[in-house]
Amino acid sequence: MSRISRGLNKLEGRKLELEVSMLTVITVCLLAGAYVYITSTGISIIDECDKIKEDEYWIRAKDYMSHSLSIVLTVPATLLLMKFFGEDAGAFFLVFGILGMATSYIAYSVVNKCKPEGDLDDDWKFKDNTAKVGLGIYSFFLLVAFFLLSRKHKRY
Repeated sequence: MSRISRGLNKLEGRKLELEVSMLTVITVCLLAGAYVYITSTGISIIDECDKIKEDEYWIRAKDYMSHSLSIVLTVPATLLLMKFFGEDAGAFFLVFGILGMATSYIAYSVVNKCKPEGDLDDDWKFKDNTAKVGLGIYSFFLLVAFFLLSRKHKRY
């Protein structure tokens, strides 16, 4: 039996506690703030510099920097949600619902703006349906979020 399996067996039936101190949350937020400032400065330099703007290397570097910003912002956002809402999944449903509604609406708008004239092939029908289903799923997430968040705060 591997070490991982033995470790997982020891966890069976136990509750996972993810308590993070406020000092850790603040530290992570400060680190993320510095990262955002430096990385966004680099992105704006790439955007403004005509010498490198069209170079494939710098286009990929800018993409990396943009994606890494999303990742770095996710960490403090998750810690803050956990700190202020505890183990309540409603906060996460709310975040995913709002973000998902926005991206599904954008996807739906793009599909309608860019779809070819006439009969649609299966690929376009799939894309159209995916965007519509996304709107439905994330609407449901918002309903779940409101239910979970209101249920928790009704204790008097």
